[in-house]
Amino acid sequence: MTWDPDANLPSGPLTPPERQQTRRVIKWYERRVFFRASLRVWAMWLAGLPTAMLALYGLVQVFLHGK
Repeated sequence: MTWDPDANLPSGPLTPPERQQTRRVIKWYERRVFFRASLRVWAMWLAGLPTAMLALYGLVQVFLHGK
């Protein structure tokens, strides 16, 4: 017998505790998505900014000294 995710769905409206639990689960997933997205942005800045600064420094050295 395979698992049916719709087997445990209530046929009527959710009770207040069920609604509260559903909101908690949704908020948890939203916080996780936001946290992961902010980690990606910070990682991009932490890796990209020094690299860009070194590249700019190299270009300035090439143009100023002609090497």
